[in-house]
Amino acid sequence: QGYFVDKTLLIKEFHENGDKVLLIPRPRRFGKTLNLSMIEHFFDINKKESAGLFAEFKISAEEGFCQSHQNKYPVINLSLKSVRGNDWENCLLHLKRVISEAYQEHKYLLKSDKLEDYEKQSITEIILKKGGQADYAFSLFNLSKYLKAHFGAEAILLVDEYDTPIIDGYKEKYYDEVIKFMQVFMGSAFKGNPYLHKGLITGIMRIARESIFSEM
Repeated sequence: QGYFVDKTLLIKEFHENGDKVLLIPRPRRFGKTLNLSMIEHFFDINKKESAGLFAEFKISAEEGFCQSHQNKYPVINLSLKSVRGNDWENCLLHLKRVISEAYQEHKYLLKSDKLEDYEKQSITEIILKKGGQADYAFSLFNLSKYLKAHFGAEAILLVDEYDTPIIDGYKEKYYDEVIKFMQVFMGSAFKGNPYLHKGLITGIMRIARESIFSEM
């Protein structure tokens, strides 16, 4: 015999929380990734076919909330849990791959009449992994900007296990390089981003006072 726990009200709790960006630090195997996927499918403007998935669950009883917010926002869902490397160069290659894959999810932007040609060129360079380090450092911020221009709606940004590359950097002695990158990567996306509707970050470690979030 098994048990099923209906966690769909987490969607409403996340959206109605007074903070624009939430951080959930929990150990591995705690269901963080599954919850991010649930949030993505509920809000994603490109996944309207997912609406039926929620019909039998508690969130569907919140009719006003569903009418106002279900499948109304562009969503960026990015996982850093596979980003590791024995040196910074290797780690950056993994970061480029993950960011490229996130951009590929939104490659329809290349046909958008709301974006400038130079913006489409930047998207192509990211997808082909030919951008410079700074292009990738500002990639989340820029993608949220492009999505806002295309849809006219602010983006929801989900980042899973943000601290995996940082932990690896500490172990493999390239901590300074990875921290400098992540401060821009996460800071530009989550701090004062006018194209961000709501953000959710998960990690496996508690947050130290001197961390990438110290400025946030």
